[in-house]
Amino acid sequence: MIRYLGRTGDFIYRPLDGTYWKVYQVAEDFSPAGWVQLLASQQTEIPPQLREVMDEYFNPEEPGE
Repeated sequence: MIRYLGRTGDFIYRPLDGTYWKVYQVAEDFSPAGWVQLLASQQTEIPPQLREVMDEYFNPEEPGE
């Protein structure tokens, strides 16, 4: 999972199945121990800005192209 800011309002992208989830609550935060319990809902419409960022992250252009 990728959570840039680690707070509510983040989006989670699951590369395994290509789904996007919006975090609407951090139920339990045990970040120092390496885990967090989140409440999130699967998104059917992805904001274009988010899709651009994720496409860049997962499909970076090769240097020199």
